[in-house]
Amino acid sequence: MQKENCNQMLDTIRSWKPDLVFMDINMPGIDGIECLKLIRNEDDFISLPVIMYSTSRNRFNIEEAYNCKANLYVIKPFNFSEIAITLEKVITMDWKHIHQPDPSHFVVQ
Repeated sequence: MQKENCNQMLDTIRSWKPDLVFMDINMPGIDGIECLKLIRNEDDFISLPVIMYSTSRNRFNIEEAYNCKANLYVIKPFNFSEIAITLEKVITMDWKHIHQPDPSHFVVQ
């Protein structure tokens, strides 16, 4: 479900208790990195898989996401067929065995 801002997303996560969160770094108001920090500050969501995605390939942005305990950083593809392939890779990952954020787990296309 698409949310307008971090506060709405936090409310949804608290009420729905999803198995996975796919979140853009560029969000209105509180950006995705700050929102990730808020998610990780809640005891119930410390181990919730969070995937950050962005068009940015900037190493600083990627490292910051992992330092804030993102499970995965996905660089947004630019066409629909690449988006479908990327989403399939993300959805079929064995999330029960991905506990530590690891910068080597980039999914690019």
